[in-house]
Parts: sequence; C-alpha cells; structure tokens
Amino acid sequence: MSSKQKRPISPFTDVILGSIVFPLIIIGIFLGLDLWLQPPMFLSYPLNLSGMVFVVLGLSLASWCFKVALALPKQSILVTWGPWAHVRHPIYLAGLLFNLGIVLIIGTGFLLLQFASYTLLETLVDAPREERNLRKIFAGEYEEYSERVPSWIPRRNRVLRERNRRD
Repeated sequence: MSSKQKRPISPFTDVILGSIVFPLIIIGIFLGLDLWLQPPMFLSYPLNLSGMVFVVLGLSLASWCFKVALALPKQSILVTWGPWAHVRHPIYLAGLLFNLGIVLIIGTGFLLLQFASYTLLETLVDAPREERNLRKIFAGEYEEYSERVPSWIPRRNRVLRERNRRD
C-alpha cells in the first residue's frame, strides 16, 4: 500500500469511535458547560434556599397525590379530587418541582440540561400520551374534566373558589 492510498476504516474502529470516543466528547462538553454555567458565589445562598422550597413543594405534592391514590377503590375511576382538582398532572408537576429544586441546590450545568430534557419529555411526550389514553377510557367525562382543570399550573381563582366553598 502506498503512502497516498487511504486505508478504509474498519468496523471495529467505527465501534470504538461510536461507543467510546463520541460519549467521552459529549461528557467533556457537559463538564465544560458545567463549569461555564456555575452561578456566581453571591447567588448560591438564595439559589440553595429557593431550591429547598421547590424540593419541599414537590415532595409535599407527591405525598398528597399518593395519599389520595392509596384511598382509591379497586375499579377504574377518573380521579377529580385532591390535587387532581387543581391540575391534571400533579404527579408530573411534583417531579418537576422536586427536580427544579435539586438543580437550584446543586447548581450545575449538567443538571440544568437534565432538567430541561426531563421537562420537555414530561410535557411533550408523557402527559399528552396519558391524556390520549384517558380520553379513550373515560371519553366525555375526561373531556369535561380537561376543560375545567388546567394541565400544569393551578388557576388562582379556582383555588380561592374551592376554599370559599369549604368555609
């Protein structure tokens, strides 16, 4: 083989490049972003404190959801009370709040990217798929519920109306 002829890349080299080198490059990029996206020191205390608030909110919402879920009867019913009276996806919302709190406490770029991808996955893939399934199972009942209750962010006036109704 002369020096001007190119040697073809072997399948083994493709495997090495694809499964070892490429992930190492991606990890290096994330570590570089991690250093670049570090918050300034004067913001670390407020970010940690607000992160703790989000973690507590997420855990509180999740425990409320599981308390309601444990009290459910065995048959399939559409749950429209408890946290589901305020948002249609309270368990996903609890996970988002918890993860946001962790990102704010730890404050790394890699976790920020993880949180962004998790949020996109939950809002664009999981929640719509769950809603399609619930529309098939509960049909008109779910349509009425979805018109009345928002997906993610509770409406302030609805919360106040519920509180006044209880008093």
